[in-house]
Amino acid sequence: MTFKKRYFEYLISFLAILFITVTVIKPEVCALGAKKGLAICAKAIIPSLFPFAVPVLFLTNTTMFSKIKRKRLAIFALSLIGGYPIGGRLIHELYKNNDLEIYEAEKMLPFCVNAGPAFVVIAVGKGILDNTLYGYILLASHILSSIILSSIFVPKIMFSNKKSIVIKKEISISDNFVLSVHSASSATISICAFVIIFSVINEYIIYYSHGFKALYYLALVTEVTSAVTKTDNLYLISFLLGFAGVSIWMQIISVAQNIKPSIFKFIAVRILHGTLSALVTTFIVRLFSVSVSTISNSVKTYKKAVYSSTALSISLLIMSIMLLISITAKKHSGNILEDVL
Repeated sequence: MTFKKRYFEYLISFLAILFITVTVIKPEVCALGAKKGLAICAKAIIPSLFPFAVPVLFLTNTTMFSKIKRKRLAIFALSLIGGYPIGGRLIHELYKNNDLEIYEAEKMLPFCVNAGPAFVVIAVGKGILDNTLYGYILLASHILSSIILSSIFVPKIMFSNKKSIVIKKEISISDNFVLSVHSASSATISICAFVIIFSVINEYIIYYSHGFKALYYLALVTEVTSAVTKTDNLYLISFLLGFAGVSIWMQIISVAQNIKPSIFKFIAVRILHGTLSALVTTFIVRLFSVSVSTISNSVKTYKKAVYSSTALSISLLIMSIMLLISITAKKHSGNILEDVL
């Protein structure tokens, strides 16, 4: 084991012990964070991600998709539609089918981390800001920024028409549908798990931020869904959607499996995406003279909207079913550190 990996393991172990300690000291904060995470999953993640992920994954397994010459460009387009983790999963499939070299996959991955239309428009625009127009402005800024960055930094990879060496075996429509539902449910349950754990972490950060004000800003960069509920600033929300947050980064790297991009470059692209999104949002607002002065008066958080026993029960039931499906189907290496990293 290298010094770098040993140091990282010690750091993670220390943070794990710290987390256990604060959980024992303040268990009510942990419970509140978990409830908020479940509520976000029930009202934002599952409705906006799962219905979109199924058809996107279904399309990638069709004969029609296998005949597309510019599959990389198609993967990028689907990452804009399917939501944050879909891009990483599809790039992994492209690499597995020898349509991508490993260095190409590592370069392409940071540019396929995109929020889906349903999440931005429905969950953020309608659900949080209580204004669908703001959702469309955020979506347009997010997509335009992603296209601009990809066109500047990885145009050769995106527009390559390299043919697949491995020809995928054609599967029936029914098998494809079952596989797509399973893959989408696996991705959704994975994301919900990250949202819940980071929601708990954020709750502790906010709790202790009363004594250390700087900790509050740390909560904005950990989990994007929780972060956007903590601000009524349209431009900051635009940045946060592009930045994605540590939770999304971990999900992308997890679903991409063997594709390990440079962490420094990955974070740099996320900062660029967030900054450019905020600038484009500013441009759109000024170009069309959209009033954003009333956002703070109309902003709607999840405190009253979804912290109900019904929402939590439905969320828990759906997640339990999905978890059982995922456990029975997934193969594990037996090495926990290896499975996570």
